[in-house]
Amino acid sequence: MNLLIPKKIPGVILNAYEHGPNINVVGFGCMSAEKNIKTALTVGLFALLISASIGILIFFNIGSQEGNKPPSASFNWSPHSPRPGDNISFDASQSNDPDGNIVSYEWNFGDGTTASGKTVSHSYQVAQPYDVTLIVTDDDGALDRENHRIAFTAPS
Repeated sequence: MNLLIPKKIPGVILNAYEHGPNINVVGFGCMSAEKNIKTALTVGLFALLISASIGILIFFNIGSQEGNKPPSASFNWSPHSPRPGDNISFDASQSNDPDGNIVSYEWNFGDGTTASGKTVSHSYQVAQPYDVTLIVTDDDGALDRENHRIAFTAPS
């Protein structure tokens, strides 16, 4: 006997456990109309009775295949057009993780210095463009980065 699940469902893994003689789970496809599984399949453990007369019972488990969604790095800074020597505040509070938590905020200020934390401060002594990079890591180990170029106001 072959078991065919009516259609492939995006983002779902089907693990079938066979019970009974001569049962072969062959995968996704269509059975005859009267045998199609009409109910919506959700995550969980299910039992499917193939034939009451011979008592074949097949258990199958449907689990999610979505996996980890990566975080999104985002930051702003103030003052936006600093002068050399100004203390610049960098804030990554707008960074987020859609399915967990951000556990690490790593900064590279483009001048050889680094820092860690959701909010940090830094100052530059030379008025030239600097590329600032934020790397966030979520609780599943996924990373995202955002870069911004800091431009300085010309001295008056």
